[in-house]
Amino acid sequence: MASKSASGAAKRKIKKQREESVKRMPKIDTYFKQNHEETEEQDIDNPGILLNKIKTASNSVSEPTATSSIDTINTKNVEPNIFNSLICERFPTDKVHFKEPLSYQEKRFIISQGPCQPKGPFPADSDNSRSFSEKFYYFTNQANITLKRAWLCYSLTLNKIYCQCCWLFSTHDRISSSWVTGNNDWRHLTQNIKRHDNSNDHIQCCIIFEQWRLNKTISEEMALSIQNECNFWRQVLDRVINVTLTLATSNLSFRGHRETDLSKNKGNFLSIITLISKYDPTLENLLSMPAGKGTANYLSNTIQNEIITLLANTILEQIILSINRSPFFSVIMDTTQDISKIDQLSQVIRYVSVISDSDGNPKTLQINESFIGFVEIVDQSSAGLEESIINCITKNNLNLSKLRGQGFDGAANMSGVYSGVQARLKSKQKLATYTIVLHII
Repeated sequence: MASKSASGAAKRKIKKQREESVKRMPKIDTYFKQNHEETEEQDIDNPGILLNKIKTASNSVSEPTATSSIDTINTKNVEPNIFNSLICERFPTDKVHFKEPLSYQEKRFIISQGPCQPKGPFPADSDNSRSFSEKFYYFTNQANITLKRAWLCYSLTLNKIYCQCCWLFSTHDRISSSWVTGNNDWRHLTQNIKRHDNSNDHIQCCIIFEQWRLNKTISEEMALSIQNECNFWRQVLDRVINVTLTLATSNLSFRGHRETDLSKNKGNFLSIITLISKYDPTLENLLSMPAGKGTANYLSNTIQNEIITLLANTILEQIILSINRSPFFSVIMDTTQDISKIDQLSQVIRYVSVISDSDGNPKTLQINESFIGFVEIVDQSSAGLEESIINCITKNNLNLSKLRGQGFDGAANMSGVYSGVQARLKSKQKLATYTIVLHII
């Protein structure tokens, strides 16, 4: 039996109920923080919150040593050569030396050098003989303790006072604000300072100033977070590389049959990493991170192979560098089949190193033999083997004119007097003496 459709009145009733339900739901903007203007209005309406902000900002900016000591300010972001001329000035942070808008480096420099607060005497006005006084640099709090107004600055050139915090960070009506451009109303100075000290815009600028002074800006917090992250992964890679070197030097295998979390034998590499993590907080932190697809921990077999390749290339570069420094060298090469029945040419270079003393004078000679790799052989003829050996020498940037010896087995294609490999190499370098290298049976 088909269901009965609701009447028009019933549908309108359901629609009205839904609309009333939606109206009763909280608006989406209640889940977000209020903007700057709304916060300021609420703070002004609530004297307790405003008084707390005033005390916090005043205490943080008004400390006598907060901005007067260069040693307490981090100037790592200030370029050293930009402000050399200003350093020589008597008052390097006087606003007359800077043009609007201020750059990041200029703000950093001003904060690092402290406020411009010259001592008197100060010039008096011609009409009423009033002038600025050094006493305005200080104020007495409710506990009868005299503190310094670190934000109050005086420009000798302009003969005006200004607020350093608002000059650096105020974004509200900067052009018409006398505390940004300069104020010389000495008659009402006490009232103006008190009014400005309690203004909400000034308090916000003081908070930002203190954050900059303590290097707590968003960009610096992000830079510090990135730096800490980089340091952590550098420490991880340092441990991974050292474990790789240990296993490779000891000729031990890296991987196990199963490398899951439940496996009792994860292989030498992961087993050593797990062992070290019991005593090392860096690896302990690494292993405690959530693992899964897309998460890097630099412990996978791909990373192991990549690190082995990078280390091998670095070692090979050092070996080639030592060979090129030697006066001459010889080659010892032979072919053998691997487990997949593919012929591999082993490449060994025998060379002489000159050992010098601390003064750089030759002291003794040292004979070295270095294995530099395998090459797959496709052509077993003497011409094909000769080409592989020559490619080995040229690929590694070795000088053929330094070749003094060649060692192969006694096979006909290697030792042949007329068309063997040794004869072909001798035609290119007459000083390359051939020596038969016998297999140990």
